Amino acid sequence: MELSYHIGIAYFLWSLLAGSVLALLYDVLRAVRKMAGGSGFSVNTEDILFFLFAGIILFWMAFYKNGGQLRWQGFLGTVAGFIIYRCIFRDFITNAMIRFCGIFINILTWILKMVLLPLRLVYRIIKKPFVVVGWYTRQSAQKAEGAMRLRFERRKMRKKCRKAEKKKRLAEQKRKKQQNKEQYLSNPQQRKNKTR
Repeated sequence: MELSYHIGIAYFLWSLLAGSVLALLYDVLRAVRKMAGGSGFSVNTEDILFFLFAGIILFWMAFYKNGGQLRWQGFLGTVAGFIIYRCIFRDFITNAMIRFCGIFINILTWILKMVLLPLRLVYRIIKKPFVVVGWYTRQSAQKAEGAMRLRFERRKMRKKCRKAEKKKRLAEQKRKKQQNKEQYLSNPQQRKNKTR
């Protein structure tokens, strides 16, 4: 009897610890969420995965610490550990992690700037000739493009003029044929000469 009493107390204490650890992990998840942002779908998915993980931890703890039996002490201890953690720390851990990550990112960017400073100086020195060459190249490319565009426009105009001239010639030929036909029909003498 006394042995089972001690096992129940130990199980309850392990459950308290598990609840506190799960609350800490949930704070870590919240901090990551605040830094990275996310849609409602991703937040819901993360919550579902977290609670699945919490259930696995609870069953694992019941299996190893209580011989595979689920008891009310385990659930009560986990909930109590979660609540105690939340009452003591509230949003302190989440805010501390966000600040720590912000400081870490600032330090990392400063180190990268210091490491890349010689490369930036070399880039500034080398950049000037490339800028000048690039400007001249761009100017010549724009001139060439303008010349090509002008050539293309001239070709287009020539084609249009040829088409217009061809239409005009066809219309002139048609008009002459019509005139000849009208003359032929209006002059009976010509018709008689042709029939002979």
